[in-house]
Amino acid sequence: MSIQTGLKFFYDQEFVNSAPRITLKVSNASLQDVLERITLQTKLYFNRDNHTISVGKQKTGQGTSKGIKLRNIKGRVVDQDGEPIIGASVLVKGTTNGVITDMDGNYNLIDVPENALLAFSYIGYQTVELKANGKGLDKIMMKEDNELLDEVVVVGYGVQKKRDVTTAIASIRASDLKGQPVTSMAEAMVGKMPGVQVSQSTGAPGSSLQIKVRGTGTITAGTSPLYVVDGVPLAKEQLNTFNMNDVESIEVLKDASSSAIYGSRGSNGVVLITTKKGQEGRATVSYNGYYGWQTVSKKIDMLNAYEYADLVNDARNNTYVDKMEAVNRKRIAQNKQPLAFSITDSNAIRLQNTGNDYNTIVPVEILPYLRGEKGLVDTDWQDEIFRTAGMQNHSVSVSGGSQKIKYYASVDYLSQDGVIINSDFTRYSSRFNLDVTEGIFKFGLSLNPSVTIENAVNSDGAYNQNGGGIIASALHSAPIFPVYNADGSFCFAQNAWSPNTQTTLENGSVKKGNSQTQVWNPVALALLQKDETKASRIFGNVYGEVAFMPELKYRANFGVDIYNSSQDTFRPSTIPVANTEGNPESEPEATAKTAKMYNWLFEQTVTYNKDIKGHSISALAGWTMQYQRDESTYAFANGFITNNVPTLNAGTVTRGDSHASEWALLSGLARVPI
Repeated sequence: MSIQTGLKFFYDQEFVNSAPRITLKVSNASLQDVLERITLQTKLYFNRDNHTISVGKQKTGQGTSKGIKLRNIKGRVVDQDGEPIIGASVLVKGTTNGVITDMDGNYNLIDVPENALLAFSYIGYQTVELKANGKGLDKIMMKEDNELLDEVVVVGYGVQKKRDVTTAIASIRASDLKGQPVTSMAEAMVGKMPGVQVSQSTGAPGSSLQIKVRGTGTITAGTSPLYVVDGVPLAKEQLNTFNMNDVESIEVLKDASSSAIYGSRGSNGVVLITTKKGQEGRATVSYNGYYGWQTVSKKIDMLNAYEYADLVNDARNNTYVDKMEAVNRKRIAQNKQPLAFSITDSNAIRLQNTGNDYNTIVPVEILPYLRGEKGLVDTDWQDEIFRTAGMQNHSVSVSGGSQKIKYYASVDYLSQDGVIINSDFTRYSSRFNLDVTEGIFKFGLSLNPSVTIENAVNSDGAYNQNGGGIIASALHSAPIFPVYNADGSFCFAQNAWSPNTQTTLENGSVKKGNSQTQVWNPVALALLQKDETKASRIFGNVYGEVAFMPELKYRANFGVDIYNSSQDTFRPSTIPVANTEGNPESEPEATAKTAKMYNWLFEQTVTYNKDIKGHSISALAGWTMQYQRDESTYAFANGFITNNVPTLNAGTVTRGDSHASEWALLSGLARVPI
């Protein structure tokens, strides 16, 4: 409505979130009509003042204590130079009665209790609070919040004060990231940065999120931004190896001006991540932890076993009737006598009449359900594959130091179970940051080793023999079959439902098939197969800095990012051959993949920063070189004589390959803000 009408809505977010959710479909209706309908269903009231509409719990003028007078207040909000402040918030504290200043800085509040307190606020300015019956409301002067403007933000190869930043940079601090039960820094960024879109393509535990800065910039060269941690560009976009509790700040360089220092690699934006450093003082030990649960927010409504039987019966009868009508039309066209038929015909007669159309057969397995027998199998396959998944994170850090030496160290443990059975993600990581200052020299190092273990399941694949996806298989599985057989083994009845069906015709011949959907037991697919990925990462850097003058500094930085991973999969013979009579065992299969990545960076920069009579002068120049080598291997084996040894040496390797690639960059860089 704000976009269509050009009006601004002023409201308390928590209050509006607590109101009932409604859906309205209107056309050619006035704004007043729409707001009245919303009021009728939500008890929200709307008070309009020029181009601003405030949302409250009561109508204007209602709910005021007896004996307290109401008054209208008008005024103008300006800065220290007397210039109007456009869009400043003017709010009656403790209520939702408020407005936003117009193009001239004017505001107009109506029905304000005389004993109320007014709050005037605007980003970058100190909040002003005045009594409604006080003086000076006709002209409010707001002062700049110097503490906020003097706050520094990280930019490419350095830092700047917020007041000096003229480019598009979004920033969040450690205080904004506290208390969030998330597994990676990307999750913590959701909804906190304008122009930054964070999305998740899969709900698998530990899965990486996709970050887009100001939308999709290209369709051929990828959409991911460049990630830089403590001045070192990441060689692998895997943020789940980092402990979020170690993060001091995250800045996103969103426009071409701010990210140009990184060249073409910054075309999709740059995400700068700065980790915590030690502070001068006594050692401080901190613990941060939580335990939580995750569940599927909504399951798909499916038929129970009796409803399913009715549906299958109706579908097969309709198919039989349609087929017979087509057969009889053809016979009549050939001057032949039409065949008599009925939906009570046996499966043998149906096949005989339709020329062996197996889609007309009524499966014998659903007959007890059609008779309404009690106590039959009724499996909710979604309940069988989904679970309430636990999630916990524990992090302990210690920091402190003296004027010359400062340190920060932490250890971290993260465990996240997936909502699909037999899926989980575990991370062990540690960090050590050290900064040493001696005269004009400064040295430091940052080291972050981590290990991750991921047990994955095929959650996204198709249900058929080419997919074996667990969720799709659960949605296609008939509720008339159990998860387990009486002997405790997995039931694969639906996998061989069609080939196991035999119909004896009147002439004694036997026909096999019923054209029912082939699906493997989704619980067996999740529990019997192995898909484990282990990864280790060593990420860190060392630097040295010399201050030739307070304004002139030289800095050399060397960073490494070493990432190794191995993925092992195994599919046992107990998952039978697809759509085959008798459910014979399949041939076990296994794969082994390894990936190695080695990346190093060396850069030297010279910076000059000086303040002259309130003007800030800064310049940067330097060069950087970076090298990366990637290696990977793959092997496939079958012919296992047992399921007890899932490694490739127990089978016969029948195919495999290996790859290697490398690249290097040598760049010069400079920045002189004008």
